[in-house]
Amino acid sequence: MADLEVLGVDNIMLAVGDLVQARRFYESTLGLPVKFAVPQAGVVGYRLGGEEPGLMIRVQALPPSPPRDTPRVWLEVRDARAAAAALRAKGSASWASQWKSSRAGPSSWPTRGETFSG
Repeated sequence: MADLEVLGVDNIMLAVGDLVQARRFYESTLGLPVKFAVPQAGVVGYRLGGEEPGLMIRVQALPPSPPRDTPRVWLEVRDARAAAAALRAKGSASWASQWKSSRAGPSSWPTRGETFSG
């Protein structure tokens, strides 16, 4: 059997317990633009950059729980420190504390981007 040839990421789907709360986080806190929404199906898709792949959320029955360690999605941004500061300003300190640089050296150096995990 041949190995699976992965060409890239099509979409990422995350389960959420509360669609209203999740939308507030992804749209207001992170500022992700809505790509499509099908509220009656409990699904919302968000654009991630200028390419076709995106992040989708789907409501399903999830027991209330504290934040989980997984799944984790890394988002590439121009300046991870600035993104973390903006998230802290919006009251999302737990996300803002998890940035990391995708390269060595000061963040003021020109770079293609940095990653932000949460």
